[in-house]
Amino acid sequence: MDVTRRKTLITKRGIAKAKITSIKKFVDRIDGNIDIYSIRVRLEAIKQAWDNYDIVQDELEIKDEAEGSSHADDREVVPELYYQLHATMSSLVHTVNVKAESLTKSPSSNSAQANTNLRLPPIKFPVFNNKPTEFKHFFDTFNSHVLNNETLDNIQRYYYLLSVVSVEAHEIIENLPVTAIFPLLGN
Repeated sequence: MDVTRRKTLITKRGIAKAKITSIKKFVDRIDGNIDIYSIRVRLEAIKQAWDNYDIVQDELEIKDEAEGSSHADDREVVPELYYQLHATMSSLVHTVNVKAESLTKSPSSNSAQANTNLRLPPIKFPVFNNKPTEFKHFFDTFNSHVLNNETLDNIQRYYYLLSVVSVEAHEIIENLPVTAIFPLLGN
C-alpha cells in the first residue's frame, strides 16, 4: 500500500476512534439526569463514527495484510467499545421512552400535570369516623385516589383503607375477606 494512502487511512481511523472515545466520556458523565436528545444525537454520531472506522479498518487490514502488517489490536478493542456504548445508550433511550409512555398512560395524567417538575404536597385522606355526614367526602376522596387507581392491587387498596378509618371500622374491616370489601365499596 502506498505510504500516503496508509497514513491517510490511519488518520481517518484515529478520527473515528476519537469520536467514539469522546462519546464514551459523555456516557461516563451521565448521572441521574438523562438528556434524551443529547443521547439520541450521540447515538447517531457513534453509528456514523463506527461506519467510518469499519470502512477504514477493513481497507487497512486487507491492504496491509498482504504486506505482513497487522491491525488486530484495533479490531478487538474498538468494536467492543462501540457495541458497549451503543447498547448503553440504546438502553437509556428505551428507559426514558418507557417512563414517558407510562406517564402518558397514567390515569392521573392530564394537561394540568404537564410540568413534571411540579411537586404537590401529598394528599391527606380524611379519616372516616363513622359519621354519616362525613362519609361522602371520605368516600369521594378514597374512591378517586385509591379505588380508581389502576396501579394498585386490592391488597394495597385494603391497607390504604385500613389506614384511613376509625378504630371501630378498622376492627370490622380487618375481619372481612379482602375479596368481599371492594365489591361492597363499588356499590
